[in-house]
Amino acid sequence: MCESKLPLLVTVGFVAVLAMAQTAPPTLPPRTLPRISSLPLANAPTGQTEIRTFHIGEKEYRSVLTLAEDKPGSAWDPATPLPVGLARAEAIARLELAKLVGDPSGWHVSDFHIGHFANKSSWYICVTLEPAMQVVAEALPPDSFTALLDFHGTVGRTLRVVSRKQP
Repeated sequence: MCESKLPLLVTVGFVAVLAMAQTAPPTLPPRTLPRISSLPLANAPTGQTEIRTFHIGEKEYRSVLTLAEDKPGSAWDPATPLPVGLARAEAIARLELAKLVGDPSGWHVSDFHIGHFANKSSWYICVTLEPAMQVVAEALPPDSFTALLDFHGTVGRTLRVVSRKQP
């Protein structure tokens, strides 16, 4: 009788191990990427503005880069080196982050993105930084910071989004 229960116990144990291996530990923070938005801004021609939304603490911000008509475009051939190196792009993003958090040394780069404006052949760099350690609550999005730069090294604007909800 014991011999017939042994294969059953082994099978149940194997199924339990497989089920637990498929479930992520509850201590892992949710991984979300910056939202890419195409919201029009006042006086900004369509296809010439890039917007990224990010959060620091309980505050929501938007990074906005508008293609300037008076500046020559940032045309780029992917077969050539980047006009703005990744180290320089990170340094520029850290300077902008320091304006919001004071000391950005506890933050690390989580993403570099190279894109181009929708209606032009001009390119931009998107740099996303996240804190090395953070406590994530279900009600709040994880902290991150995103800077948008053109290929001349000029950083876009960072705007605080003010909620219209009344407490």
